[in-house]
Amino acid sequence: MSKSESFMRPARFWRTVARCLTGTIALALVTAVCFRIQVNPTTVTLLYLIVIVLVSLTGDFFPSALVSFVAILFLDYFFTPPLFSLAMSQPLDVVATVAFLTTSAVITHLVSSLHSSAKELRRRETYLAEAQRLSHTGSVRWSVLSKEV
Repeated sequence: MSKSESFMRPARFWRTVARCLTGTIALALVTAVCFRIQVNPTTVTLLYLIVIVLVSLTGDFFPSALVSFVAILFLDYFFTPPLFSLAMSQPLDVVATVAFLTTSAVITHLVSSLHSSAKELRRRETYLAEAQRLSHTGSVRWSVLSKEV
């Protein structure tokens, strides 16, 4: 491992911790507001999925997965009868939990894949630009219909 790689590891770790904390705080704020104004669990679930998507947009899988599990705990503890209990008394609660976790996992995976694809595309564009610069070549786009070059 090079010196620059060992230097980047602690920074990456702290960014991951910050993303986990930010996502958890966002869930706590959504929970506090929704619990205070007595929003139904379906709406809370949708708001939680929005928070998970926003955390997923950072590109890391771990914070998104952690926030998904915290969301399940919050949903079960604050919005599923009996309140303030982590017990799932109804089979429908188990099905809803599995559906929520599956949805959040799929969203997290898709956004992470999109993020890594975009990163790879930027890397390849950089290589192409450098190759064109070195070879004194380039590319041009011409739209025949709009006559735009």
